[in-house]
Amino acid sequence: AVNLHLMPYNIPSATGVEINARIMNLLLEIPTISWIKYSSYNLYDMRNIIELDPERISMLSGFDEVCVPGLLMGAHGVIGSTYNVMPATFAAIYKSVQAGDLATAQELQYRANRVIKGLISVPLIAGLKAVLTSWGIPCGGPRRPQRPLSDEERARLLNAVAAVGLEQLEEEAIQILAQPLTLATKV
Repeated sequence: AVNLHLMPYNIPSATGVEINARIMNLLLEIPTISWIKYSSYNLYDMRNIIELDPERISMLSGFDEVCVPGLLMGAHGVIGSTYNVMPATFAAIYKSVQAGDLATAQELQYRANRVIKGLISVPLIAGLKAVLTSWGIPCGGPRRPQRPLSDEERARLLNAVAAVGLEQLEEEAIQILAQPLTLATKV
């Protein structure tokens, strides 16, 4: 057996298969599994997976639009696609949750979700690349089988993310990140 650490990826929207707590319990018979990327809205089951072996399992929440709820249910970290255009926003969400400032985390999540709504109005990867390219970060187009955006889709997307204040959101998140971290007292 190879001593290579494995990370199951639960993304039932793409695979049609849900790695629930029962299946994860079976997977934990593989000694090199200690992580899981969890891209599902079933946060109850996400928590049940963590509780299978809390000392062993590191949970990474994978749906950007439920970052705050995922962290509150015990995710140790997050991995997401839209973090490519909102890195400061999601870092500020993480910092706010860790500090116990749930009002700030929630407001940032709501605002990020408005951006996400615009991003998912077109093919996501192509949309992310279009936003980054518009900021002067040339990314090229998506790889096959994904398709590039039409000119109309690109214009609609860039107008949508501008209308909900993507750049202002990132600027405000940078200000939050510049503030010292004050941890909340745990009860």
